[in-house]
Amino acid sequence: MAFYYLNSGSLEVEMNAQTKIRWLSATVGVCLVAMASLGYYAWTAKHEMDMFQAKSEAVLAEPALSLTDPKSGTVDPFIDPQMHLRNFSDLQKRMDEMMNRAFTGQPFFNHKDFDSVFGAGTLSPEVSVTESPDEYQVTVRVPQGQAIDLNTEISGNLLEISGDLKNSTESNTGNVIQKSYSSSHFSQTLSLSEPVIESAMKTEHKGDNIIIHIPKQKNS
Repeated sequence: MAFYYLNSGSLEVEMNAQTKIRWLSATVGVCLVAMASLGYYAWTAKHEMDMFQAKSEAVLAEPALSLTDPKSGTVDPFIDPQMHLRNFSDLQKRMDEMMNRAFTGQPFFNHKDFDSVFGAGTLSPEVSVTESPDEYQVTVRVPQGQAIDLNTEISGNLLEISGDLKNSTESNTGNVIQKSYSSSHFSQTLSLSEPVIESAMKTEHKGDNIIIHIPKQKNS
């Protein structure tokens, strides 16, 4: 018969060593995961910072709104950064007045409302064409109290008239003088039935009218 003796002290030491190895392995694993997470977050933060910097540089590179007329070098009062906000405020005020009249029994719409809300008479000038044996005569009637920048271009038998209507109003309330400016773009194309001499086209001003003379080509 053989007898085996188990040394309890050696077994305890071995178990403690294995436990320490497990804890050490777990600690190393946690550290590796933490380092990987920190690396990922650092890369993400750098990527977002690069994108933000690129967007900031793009915004700074965009040309700022200039109030100066490039032709004359002077400040153009018709280029107004706050124009759209004022137009919206005026529209809202006019709509409120119309609603108030509806509740007091007054007419809901009147001529003034259509002019202010829908811009009647200010969207485009009136254009008429007369024809003689020698030329076409195009008359552009500028609305009273408005200025106009007019452009004309002939392509084949088509005449394109475009430009900007500019309007300014001034109100005096006590010691405060308020000026407002507005501008609207228009474009109109006319068909000419006969060939014309584009290089001989002339424009003249007569009162509130702009008259465009377009000579016809003479048949040989």
